[in-house]
Amino acid sequence: MQYVIQRRRDDAQIRTTPTLVQTVVHFSARSGATSLLDHTEEIWRDRFGPRGPNSGTSARALLLFGHRQIEQLAYGRGWDVEYPRDVWRLHNLGITEFHRHLRFDRIPQPWLRGLAKRWLRWRLGGGLSENAAGQSLAAVVRFAVFLAAVGVDSLAQVDRSILERYLAEVHTALGGKSSHGTAIGYLGAFFQAIRQHRWDTSLPASAVFFTEDYPAPPQLLPRALAEHVMAQVEHPDNLARWHDPANRLVTLILMRAGLRIGDALTLPVDCIVRDTDGAPYLRYLNHKMKREALVPIDEELEAEITRQQRRVTDRWPDATPVLFPKTKATLTKEKPAPGQLPYQETTDDSYAQKAAPTFRLEEPRPGARVLRGQCPSCDATIDIPVMPQRRRIDLARTEVSAGAAGWSRRCQARARYGS
Repeated sequence: MQYVIQRRRDDAQIRTTPTLVQTVVHFSARSGATSLLDHTEEIWRDRFGPRGPNSGTSARALLLFGHRQIEQLAYGRGWDVEYPRDVWRLHNLGITEFHRHLRFDRIPQPWLRGLAKRWLRWRLGGGLSENAAGQSLAAVVRFAVFLAAVGVDSLAQVDRSILERYLAEVHTALGGKSSHGTAIGYLGAFFQAIRQHRWDTSLPASAVFFTEDYPAPPQLLPRALAEHVMAQVEHPDNLARWHDPANRLVTLILMRAGLRIGDALTLPVDCIVRDTDGAPYLRYLNHKMKREALVPIDEELEAEITRQQRRVTDRWPDATPVLFPKTKATLTKEKPAPGQLPYQETTDDSYAQKAAPTFRLEEPRPGARVLRGQCPSCDATIDIPVMPQRRRIDLARTEVSAGAAGWSRRCQARARYGS
């Protein structure tokens, strides 16, 4: 348990109170187990709750977190560990954005479960997002439940007649919903991958979806806000109702730069860049497109961002990697980078800023940046190289010339309405 609490402290993502730790320690002592690995994660979850005096969700989450940490310490991480499991923990595969689990145990057929695992391993290896992976698995799970209900026990029986019956069932359950076409599309991609890679040659050639099988896309409402609504949001008196200047700045960035809320909250502290004529641009990471992008900003927004940078650097003099730090979480400037060792080579400047406080960023010669500090075991001075980050700058589909002098009305309208 000491190791578990230290790992929770090193992650610095969730506040853990002494009362919460005491609840988990008392429960573990009364369980009679000598190790958290004596039982599986599912057994610990069932024994802890959801009923009884130990039914707190936070305490149960800490217990399950401890089981995963000890299991990772004992058996390691990576595909060799996760692939044989029926529940994949994506954080053990280096995918940590949402801490999602992929539950293949919901597929009753072993032959279909093996194909689904192979398919998703191939797609995750190609950069598939966690959300898309979950939707892909959900489509296969729905099809697997249907096959069990109609008595199909082999892939060779999945022909066009079975798919037509399945289409009727899906229409009954999901008709009119956006997930209707998604369920069919992911299952069609699953069949295509089986044929493409010849994972199972028994799949009939007639097991294919046609264009007419997909539902017609519904008519979507306009994405742009009404002008009278935008006028109310932009009114200085309404913006002044924000008590926190950081939240007010986030609102301005959303309106004037057109960023998604997730991209705005993860802006780096040095998010302003300039072109050859000195015009300011906002540099951000477009998580949906998985690339960096630039958008022009006006002088007022630039001044607001500069003031926010000053507030952040005044509170954290040793620098923080983001423009909007979580002031109510346990994330601090002393947070070490999880899973890294002192001699391990770093990959970008953000790790340098989040490394242990005994290290400092120095540049012994032009272009050679290192973290210099004392070795925790021998007190010797060591240097950790910081590899330069290769930036791919994208002008985000805006028609802004390199010599743009400021913020044009046309670009402002595009950013506001997302066109």
